[in-house]
Amino acid sequence: MKTNRLFFVIAVYSFSFCVMGQMKIQNDGQISIGGYGSNSMGSSTLNLFPKNEKAPARISFYNSVSNPVNDVYIGRYITSENPSLFHLYGREGFCFSSSEGDVVLYDNANYGSMIQFLNVDVIGYFYSPSDSRFKKNIQPLNNTLSGLLRLSGISYQLNKETPVGTNNIKINKKENARTHFGFLAQEVKEVYPELVRTDSAGYMYVDYIGMIPLIVNSLNEIQAKVDSQETVITELQKDLAALRDGTPIGGALRKSERRNTAVESESAIVPALYQNNPNPFSATTVIRFALPYETQQADLYIYNLQGEQIRRMEIADRGEGKVTLQGSELSAGMYIYSLVADGKEIDSKRMILTK
Repeated sequence: MKTNRLFFVIAVYSFSFCVMGQMKIQNDGQISIGGYGSNSMGSSTLNLFPKNEKAPARISFYNSVSNPVNDVYIGRYITSENPSLFHLYGREGFCFSSSEGDVVLYDNANYGSMIQFLNVDVIGYFYSPSDSRFKKNIQPLNNTLSGLLRLSGISYQLNKETPVGTNNIKINKKENARTHFGFLAQEVKEVYPELVRTDSAGYMYVDYIGMIPLIVNSLNEIQAKVDSQETVITELQKDLAALRDGTPIGGALRKSERRNTAVESESAIVPALYQNNPNPFSATTVIRFALPYETQQADLYIYNLQGEQIRRMEIADRGEGKVTLQGSELSAGMYIYSLVADGKEIDSKRMILTK
């Protein structure tokens, strides 16, 4: 009995020695776990220290004893340029969920750079680094309007299927039912592949913030075209006003400006003969014409297809005028009518009379 009690005391002492060798509890309640650096705990209540100078201080969660895989690390997983940052790492990524089902899923392959499903409400502001000192290979944007015109905006609702990697996580179905507006990533990739990223599962994501400079530049292109067109319209309006006032345009006189303003509108008339209407006709038809006011003699001649003159009508009107023919005065058939002014044929047309 004494021997068993002795072995028990030795075992407890050894275990306590092992524990106290890795964990220290100070009189003021401070606790330190780990060996390296544990002599400088500062004011923290609980401190984790690495086992040596090069090892990271982290907490790992294991699946099981038979399958000891580090699923989650709290602390540094890989070497970081800024070791003071707080890192979370999961073997297949990690996700956060709330009672409403909002889910964030990070792709481990990109070390937390890809978000697959996210609803965020923020009171505050997001700022992205845009200082010129952060950039290189800076180039101006050109012809962005033609690219944006190839895109088609859409309205949509989120697919009710659970996104990849979020099994057993409640999705906010009410949020999914909302109507959203955006673009199809596949279509954007055809025009601006720089704005589209694809994760390891093949899902595509659009950088909508990156589209803002393209939209702004396109608006500038549109405004430049509008300004150019307004300049042209202004010049045309000036020319139109000059025509109305009889003012020469560009130092040269137009045909209608070669005479004084008082007779300008009259002398500008160009002689013309128009097609009769209706054509063919049976009862009556109207032949319209135009003659300058200075015309001395004008006649309308009607011929049959054999070239025989059927009728001659003297025209006394000047300017825009018309002649009405009665179908009863002619026989059914095809006729040619000609306008002759001051001995010159202005034009000839054909007309058909039916009975």
